[in-house]
Amino acid sequence: MSVKPVSSTLAPSNRNSAINQLDYAIQSRIYDLNTMLPCEILAIHTSGGTNTYDVKSLLNPRDPKGQPAVDENGIPIPRVTIPRVTAGIIAGGISAIIIPYAVGDKVWISFCKRDITNAIGAKFAPTTPASARALSLCDGVIKCHIDNKSPSSYTTFIKFDPDGTLSVTTTSEKSINITSGKDININAAGNNVSVTADKVDIVSGNINL
Repeated sequence: MSVKPVSSTLAPSNRNSAINQLDYAIQSRIYDLNTMLPCEILAIHTSGGTNTYDVKSLLNPRDPKGQPAVDENGIPIPRVTIPRVTAGIIAGGISAIIIPYAVGDKVWISFCKRDITNAIGAKFAPTTPASARALSLCDGVIKCHIDNKSPSSYTTFIKFDPDGTLSVTTTSEKSINITSGKDININAAGNNVSVTADKVDIVSGNINL
């Protein structure tokens, strides 16, 4: 049984073709565009009740051979630092989940398609971009927290189990505060409500049992 030789239209000369030059140009341009980047929070700035964050990339610059990039003196090129990045929160209407980031937190940074300087200054009202830059490191927004920690490493958390059980837990010496401008209703739908504590204080002008 004869075996047909494997053939290809790719020849060494193709590497210098116009198509290859175009591919190189496209790849070079893509490398200049930023989409998402894992970073670490270095510092927090508070102004007018709003926080911005200095962050540092968790990815080392690399050379064409896939090694950490170095300058002409052989000194490793440092990971990029981005100052005063704004952060997104989980919110809708008048409701929000507010979780402050801390120095050392690992976060995802997303980069906007356009310059968001004016948008931030206008508190995200409709506005015109201040420049024509696109997918720049200057236009990052913290998307969410990332790490490989075990859930048990957090001292305060809200947890949903696979069966739908909801737990609100703090294992640190911190209070859980519930404040309402109106009624607080607890309805166990005919089941038991258990309260276990060393001391229970109830201050009310009207108690109905």
